[in-house]
Amino acid sequence: MKTLRLEKGKSYKRIIQEAINTLEVSGMIVYPTETCYGIGVDATNQVAVDKLMKYKSRREGKPLSVAVSDREMASKYAEINDLADNLYKNYLPGPVTVISKGLGKLAKGVESEFGTLGIRIPDYPLILDIVSKLGRPVTSTSANISYKNRPYSIEALLKDTPEKQLDLIDLIIDAGELPHNEPSTVVDTTLNNLNVMRAGSLKFNQNLTEDKIIFAANTKSVQETENFGAMVMLKFIDTPLKQPFVLALKGELGAGKTQFVKGLAKSLKIADQISSPTYTLIDEYKYNFGHRKGCLAHMDTWRVDGAEELLRTGYSGYLQPGNVLAIEWADKFLKKKKNQTKDEKTKKREHKIKKNINKKKH
Repeated sequence: MKTLRLEKGKSYKRIIQEAINTLEVSGMIVYPTETCYGIGVDATNQVAVDKLMKYKSRREGKPLSVAVSDREMASKYAEINDLADNLYKNYLPGPVTVISKGLGKLAKGVESEFGTLGIRIPDYPLILDIVSKLGRPVTSTSANISYKNRPYSIEALLKDTPEKQLDLIDLIIDAGELPHNEPSTVVDTTLNNLNVMRAGSLKFNQNLTEDKIIFAANTKSVQETENFGAMVMLKFIDTPLKQPFVLALKGELGAGKTQFVKGLAKSLKIADQISSPTYTLIDEYKYNFGHRKGCLAHMDTWRVDGAEELLRTGYSGYLQPGNVLAIEWADKFLKKKKNQTKDEKTKKREHKIKKNINKKKH
């Protein structure tokens, strides 16, 4: 493992050439960015990508992203739709990762299991120059191994990384202590809607990153609806580790509720065929991958009449950490609750009016 110190005005060209030489022979480099230290390999080189996977011990549901030099390079490896194009023009270079449909031209493991690709144009001249001169994308993932803190200094990286993993690193470019900036904001544009997968240093829209609308998509096919379900599950993939994850599904017949649940199952690595549980009420699917274990409970309340009958279905038994509960026709019960609240307000108003009338009589 070789370390080069990046100092202003000193050996800049030499460092770039050393980085390129390392990448050309399937090597792995640690480099500074505007967010934290990243770790990179030639994203078109299968041997190098396999080496990176071994280093990261990559968690399921956490795909890689790549750094490119400009939009032109990005378009060679991903489909750039109108929304993505707007992000490239207005927010890049910068701390934004744009997820698009990949073209399948990179090494296996770079694109997600859904064929999507996260692309960055970092706001950091060094890595841009390296990628530009290399002429190919370089992986752009934080240099920490899985479940360790993002490294803002090489000292912190060396301290947190086991020797076995450190032996895989070929070159470290040390730029000293980096500003403790938030990670890049990750946005999925595959459905031509701005869906924030991870909020970072750049905030696009208050509603999208805090409450109200979290995700939005106008899906135009069965496959797009399934992909949307998979996207939602990926965003909340860690939620069931601490608490049950409940999705209340609303929509008319044929809206694609079951197709959406198929997408959830896909992200949970469930191989079983998902079908509508109209007659069984609740279908249970076990999942177990990585450090995640639990079940996806798919519930159809079309034939359930009233809150008491809902309780008798036993759905509450699934409200345990590790479980994902998807409830079709959940709006039936939400509406009743809303109407009940309205009735209660009406009764209070009527009571108040009667009270005032009685006061006037006296």
